[in-house]
Amino acid sequence: MALLYIEVDGRVFLKEKDGKLTFPEESEKLKFKVRKIIDYDFNGQSVWLCDADLDHFPDEWMLKDDVLADARAEKVVKEAIARSFIRPVVGAIVLKDGKVLMLKASRGFMQDKWNFPGGFMIYGEDPKEAIKREIREELGVGFTINSMLGVYSHIFERHGYHILCFVFLGALEGEPKPSKKEISKAEWIDMDKAMKESVNPFVSAALTELNNVLKYVGMR
Repeated sequence: MALLYIEVDGRVFLKEKDGKLTFPEESEKLKFKVRKIIDYDFNGQSVWLCDADLDHFPDEWMLKDDVLADARAEKVVKEAIARSFIRPVVGAIVLKDGKVLMLKASRGFMQDKWNFPGGFMIYGEDPKEAIKREIREELGVGFTINSMLGVYSHIFERHGYHILCFVFLGALEGEPKPSKKEISKAEWIDMDKAMKESVNPFVSAALTELNNVLKYVGMR
């Protein structure tokens, strides 16, 4: 039996059962209509993330942030809410002689897979500062931002994480010196090959958009 994680404007509909805060089950009759957005799985327990058709702002519902700190909330409730937060990352497109700089990380989500330089943002960090920090950590050089190509969104099926990626165009301020702690391989790769070989949807989306722009201005 699936549970319904119903959220509207950052507030969550919960029921109290035996002193615990939990989600309603899909079979329960509710006083409002819900729309399924995505289905999560937590150790075999299906949880549907839903929004609701309400005629008022749900002041009586708990803020999702407060639920995480409430000892009464069941584990699956906290796990589902934590999963729902959007995670921001940054990436950089650096071009040289028609090729793009691609890296293979030595650890993390993209270990041994081709990806842009970049990574997760730190709380309170501006995206521009984040990409400069990431490139200095990964490649040991500064980074000059020319422009932001775009912001891309994707929900990764393996973890269910919703990630936003800010992709910048720019240039390295010197020769890259990849950190062995973070990077296992760095190469200049043809753009078409990079799009085919990277499993990161942000690489494909950003390079496709850049390729279209370059064709439009007659540079490809």
